[in-house]
Amino acid sequence: MVQPRDWRKARETLYAAYKERRASSKPKGRFSPELASELEAQFQQTWSPEQIAEHRRVNGKSFEEY
Repeated sequence: MVQPRDWRKARETLYAAYKERRASSKPKGRFSPELASELEAQFQQTWSPEQIAEHRRVNGKSFEEY
């Protein structure tokens, strides 16, 4: 019969493996400090979100880049 202590250790091991798999499966994201400073500068110049998005699209700087 399996001892309760063994179950705890197995559960901890499985949970650690789950967290590692989960961390590697999450997308890295699209936000960066460079993007933040660029957007902040454009907002300070009173650009609208639509103007910023169109400017990025025209210049080939999609928000979907990684």
